[in-house]
Amino acid sequence: MKSDLIPVIKTSIRIDQDIEKVIEKLKPAKLTAISKKAVRSGGRIYRNAAKALSPRRSGALAMSLSTKVAKPRKIPAGAYAVTGPRRRFIKRFRKGKFKGLKIMPTKYCHLVRKGTKKHYTYKGAKRKGGGAPFPNPERPPNKHPGAKPDDFMAQAEQVTKGAVNQEIMRVFGYEIGKAHYKKKAKKR
Repeated sequence: MKSDLIPVIKTSIRIDQDIEKVIEKLKPAKLTAISKKAVRSGGRIYRNAAKALSPRRSGALAMSLSTKVAKPRKIPAGAYAVTGPRRRFIKRFRKGKFKGLKIMPTKYCHLVRKGTKKHYTYKGAKRKGGGAPFPNPERPPNKHPGAKPDDFMAQAEQVTKGAVNQEIMRVFGYEIGKAHYKKKAKKR
C-alpha cells in the first residue's frame, strides 16, 4: 500500500465564523492559491527536516529531496504536498581545475528507508545485449552485504508534525486576511 511507503501529515484548520464568511466569499481558484501557498510553506519545513535526517554518504539523496504541491482533482478548493526524491537532479562537482554539472538519478530513497537483503549484483546482466550469462567464472558477481532500514522520512514526520500544522495555519490565516482586506479596499 502507498500509505505504508510515505509518511502522511494531515492537518485540519478550525475556522471562526467571521473567517468562514470571508472564505465563502472567495472564489475557489483564489482559495486554492491560498491553500497551495500555505501547504508549500508547511511542506518546506518537513523537507528540510528530512534532508537533515537523511544519510550523508554522498549527499545525493538529501539534494534530491523536494516538495511538490498540487490541487486535488475532485475537490473544488484545496491543496496537498508530496515530499520525496526528484527523478533526477543536477549536482555540481569540481575535479582539479574542471568545474562541471552532472545529472544524477536518485530513485533509491525506498531502498534506504526499507533496507535491502543480501544479494548479488552482476555487472552487464541488465544491458540490452543481455551481458554474459550468470554466473561467469571470469567475472564473479559482486556480493552486496545488504543495508539496514533507515526510515529518516518517518522520523522527520514525527519531529515536524506540530511545526508543519502551525506553519500551515499561520500562512493560511495571513493570506485569507490579506485577500479580505484587498477585497475591502477595492470596494471603496
